[in-house]
Amino acid sequence: MRYVRAFTIPGKKPPAGLVLVHNHVRHSPEFVQGQNGFRAWTQIKSRRLVRCACGWAPKAGAHYRVKFTR
Repeated sequence: MRYVRAFTIPGKKPPAGLVLVHNHVRHSPEFVQGQNGFRAWTQIKSRRLVRCACGWAPKAGAHYRVKFTR
């Protein structure tokens, strides 16, 4: 897992074999890493992730969020 740099919103797709992921925190387009608890990173795709259509980082292509479990 590698966190996205704090001052950037990803503007390109992640490296081959990795996907862009963010946590469950609701964000707005101008959020940066750590603001209001928002965290984003790249990692190998796993079953704990679901594809997200929230609109964050549109230049980065498809991204995922951590699946909510109770």
